[in-house]
Amino acid sequence: MRKLLRELTKSLAGLQHFVITDFSSVITSNKNLIRRDHFSRY
Repeated sequence: MRKLLRELTKSLAGLQHFVITDFSSVITSNKNLIRRDHFSRY
């Protein structure tokens, strides 16, 4: 039971890391898009 719990926490941590990196990359690309749009107006 304890081993199963450890595996679950490990996979959950991996998933969390993946979600966080994916989210930050999405935010970065959105900033770049906004910046590009902002500069294209002038």
